[in-house]
This record gives sequence, C-alpha cells and structure tokens, in this order.
Amino acid sequence: MNAGFSREVEVSRTEGEVIEKELVWTVDSNIKLPPQTKTLASLIINQQEFDGRFTVTTKFWGRMIVQIYNRKDNNNFVRSIEGNVEEIFRKVEGFHVEKKKVTYISEGKCHFCFGVDQRVVLKQLPLDDGDKE
Repeated sequence: MNAGFSREVEVSRTEGEVIEKELVWTVDSNIKLPPQTKTLASLIINQQEFDGRFTVTTKFWGRMIVQIYNRKDNNNFVRSIEGNVEEIFRKVEGFHVEKKKVTYISEGKCHFCFGVDQRVVLKQLPLDDGDKE
C-alpha cells in the first residue's frame, strides 16, 4: 500500500498560505480467483484528522542593506537603507526590539488529515449467465 499525506497551514499575522493536497492511495495485490466467479474488491481506509494552533517566534540581529524599488515606475531604484536591524525595525508595527535583537511572532492554525490503516475486502460471487461469454 502507498499513501499520501494531506495538510493545510495558515499563518494569520503575516501573509497566509494554505496548501491543499489530495490523499492518494494505491494497492498492489495479487488476487487468485476460482473459475466461474467474479470478485468485488473494496479498499477501506480509516483516517484521522488533527487541528492545531501554533506560534512561531522569529529573532534576528545584525546589519542589513535594504534596497527600495518602485514597481509602478518600471522597478526604478528609489533609495537604499543600511544599518543595524534594531534601528531599521524599531518603528515597524508588529516587530519588537530588545537588546539589539528584533523579534516577530507569527500565529496560525493547521489541519492535517492522514490515513492510519487500510484493508481490502473481497466479495466473490458466481458468474451470472449474462457475465459468461
């Protein structure tokens, strides 16, 4: 058996991103059939789901160079800012500066869906007159 894994993640205090993937299941089994019978095979999959919330704290420090371009004016260069990150981010909303370190907190939620077990159920029936050739 091969199985896929599905997940969704959303971050709410910055640009959010949601990723959706389809679960894909495959079964590779050899089934021996008695003569003059037909078989109905069913793949039964049990899944579990998980919902959660998370907080990620990002800290950075050091020097940086920021170059600003005008997208509306053919990406022409506007200006450059250079300095310690704590000076550049000191007045930017959502960032906290303490002891030359800049901290930003991202919060979000996640949803996971995954298979926990699978089984194949076989049902054998005699061929009907319409099934025989």
